[in-house]
Amino acid sequence: MIGASAVFGAAGMIAWNDFRISMEAVFPDTTVAGRVTRVIDGDTFRLDCCRASIRLWGIDAPERRTRRGPAATRALRSLIAARPLTCRQRDIDRYGRIVGQCTLPDGSDLGDRLLATGTVREYCYFSRNHYRTC
Repeated sequence: MIGASAVFGAAGMIAWNDFRISMEAVFPDTTVAGRVTRVIDGDTFRLDCCRASIRLWGIDAPERRTRRGPAATRALRSLIAARPLTCRQRDIDRYGRIVGQCTLPDGSDLGDRLLATGTVREYCYFSRNHYRTC
């Protein structure tokens, strides 16, 4: 078993109680489904099923506090607020967020729908041109 000092480093900058990673984040390539409870920014949100936030796979949104950030956040919120989503976990990012490829209740790809708003772009490094905009 790995001790807390090995996980958090010798300085212990993150307290053990702050280590909040869900079981979904431990086992990649799983599917999570739930209702959206919070939109954090243009490519990150929370579902009621998970402790970890969901970072939308293959999409790059402007940061929240930049000029185009609020528009990207509004676009995502208009598509998903309080709606049920299904997300296939593709990875875990360095912040402990689930990186998921998500679908809306009608079966459409959330990334594709968000790209159509013009407020985000494809994250070509990770998506490998999945949305055909690279």
